[in-house]
Amino acid sequence: MHLLPLLALPLLASALPLSHSSQSKPHHPRTGSSIPLSKTFTLTLPSGLLNLNGLLTQLSYLNTKYSPPGSLGLGLDTSKLEAKTGLGARGRKGRRQNGQEGGVGMTDYKDLMWYGPVSVGSEGQTFMLDFDTGSADMFLAGSTCPNCGNHTLYNPSSSSTSTPTSQNFTLKYGDGSQATGMIYRDTVTIGGMTAQQQAVGAASYETGSFSRDVTSGLLGLAYPSLSAFNDTPFFSTLMAQGTPDSGVFAFKLSDTGSELWLGGSDAPFVQGPIDWTPVTKQKYWEVGVDALRVGYEDTAAGNFSAIIDTGTTLVIGDSARVGAFYALIPGAKEDASVGSGFYSFPCNASLPGITLEFANASQGRPWEIDPEMFNLGPVRTGSSDCLGGIVSQGNYPFWIVGDVFLKGKSVLFDMDRNRFGVAGIVQ
Repeated sequence: MHLLPLLALPLLASALPLSHSSQSKPHHPRTGSSIPLSKTFTLTLPSGLLNLNGLLTQLSYLNTKYSPPGSLGLGLDTSKLEAKTGLGARGRKGRRQNGQEGGVGMTDYKDLMWYGPVSVGSEGQTFMLDFDTGSADMFLAGSTCPNCGNHTLYNPSSSSTSTPTSQNFTLKYGDGSQATGMIYRDTVTIGGMTAQQQAVGAASYETGSFSRDVTSGLLGLAYPSLSAFNDTPFFSTLMAQGTPDSGVFAFKLSDTGSELWLGGSDAPFVQGPIDWTPVTKQKYWEVGVDALRVGYEDTAAGNFSAIIDTGTTLVIGDSARVGAFYALIPGAKEDASVGSGFYSFPCNASLPGITLEFANASQGRPWEIDPEMFNLGPVRTGSSDCLGGIVSQGNYPFWIVGDVFLKGKSVLFDMDRNRFGVAGIVQ
């Protein structure tokens, strides 16, 4: 049998454009379908404190997700957080944090991602899976897994449309846990759209955090060239089989009513003109960024590449540009108590507008980061400093843009024209 390499898998208000022109939507039947999304945890606790355990889990996951075999890795510093939480890099043993610092016990990386219902097999068995634009493969907990907790388990033998491929896989997670299993082909349906003979990994053995996860697996939405299964991702399969009218899918990520829309840019939550920017490399959803600005005018960083990742909470960039960005935030300073590359600022500060402008964009507008998303909260009770949601990681070749920017906007992914779009959200 062929053993695939370790996979670095993931672990995921209104938009604030500075210029806005309202457009009425044409009255025609919508071509896509909607899938409701949920998210278990955020990086800010109900008390307003920073969730240190959740932050550590996210960083450990990202270090693995963006660390191909033989590389030095993403390089996010987790040493101080491990000391604060009592959790080692594998996240298996530790103490619950005390009441002075934000912690809710162990948090699994997939609990920080957006998930929704997916139907698999001839019997239409429903699984809750994470939807991730930063990966390309699909996997589930398999029926032969002896330690997969209370998950819904995928049993290929119960599906008349399932066929084995004879390919094995090993998945490596951000907290050091692993899964092994076999790749099958089966029908996969999301929102009424069915992909025939879709590659599905069925995990037969798990170690570590998987047995505690809320979801039963993950569904990647990146380009086929990112697939560690060396196969076709779900949405690309739909397109190849002519199922959707359009090769576009869209996310609405918000505190309530989050959803994934498959098969068109006419999602009912999209408001105003869409600001399209071309994909520069068809692997991740990689785009160019002309400017990161502070106060709508001062350019903190410019001319860099970024990938759009619904499986990431933070915005992560190189050390030089992130340092220049925080130099323009009044009172901001590097926070050594959290780790290298993290910055805090006065919680009561009136933040200047923080915006991203995408390269060669159709509208050419700046898009603002919601101050409530940027502010991850104070590290400890009584602290007057709050942690910022933009973090540095050395000199990785691209930035990673997650929820800190994406939440509160309509974000669209167009595989027909290889472009990424941003728009407002209908209130």
